[in-house]
Amino acid sequence: MASEIVALLVVVVLVGGMLALILVSHRTEKRRRAEYVALAERRGWEHVFERSRGNRPAELHFLNPASGIELVVTRKLTRKSGSGSTTKGGSTVATLREPRLQGGLAVYTPPLDPKLAQAASSMLGVFDNSVARFFIGRLLGEEIGDHLGQLVEQPVPQGLPLSILATVDPAPFIEAAPIARALKASGDEKAMVMVSIQGTRLRLGRPLNEAADIERLFDTAQALATDLGGAPLTPQRLSN
Repeated sequence: MASEIVALLVVVVLVGGMLALILVSHRTEKRRRAEYVALAERRGWEHVFERSRGNRPAELHFLNPASGIELVVTRKLTRKSGSGSTTKGGSTVATLREPRLQGGLAVYTPPLDPKLAQAASSMLGVFDNSVARFFIGRLLGEEIGDHLGQLVEQPVPQGLPLSILATVDPAPFIEAAPIARALKASGDEKAMVMVSIQGTRLRLGRPLNEAADIERLFDTAQALATDLGGAPLTPQRLSN
């Protein structure tokens, strides 16, 4: 009898704990949503939240119509598999329409070990096939998939904390110093800046969930656009 009571108490505690976690999670998400709306209204940005559906993770979009800078937060996606669960993905990407690198791709990262940078260049060549291009393109963007195998280590301007992989030396077209400052300001050791024919993207390998962090990265992207001389084009709008 005593053992049954203990077992019942354990179940009650576990269920109560799960309910408490669900309640806290719900309140946190509600607070965040309200802060997203307030941020967009205060800064004059457009804002769209897309809920998770099936295998598609939730996405949070912000757009500055005046500058054309867009920031997309892709939430992590947790799926149940058998008796467990797996969590995939999660990123934050700020997109600038200018500058562009016509016909090529340049990838800037915080400093890599020279041997690691050379190895990365070689590995990208090894994986230069249709399957690898598809999966890496899905992960980091089509432009990387399209140029997989063509990216080679490029010289870095003296004194800049950078590593550069590109299809051509981007130095004549893209100033590296503002990119180094943006990567440092992002506060993410795995951040990268990609410049291609589609524009310039500042990417973090994790989702930013708090409005304050989103605003900080958006301002970093805006400063990058200003420093690189990317003039705003025609005003844009988010599509629902």
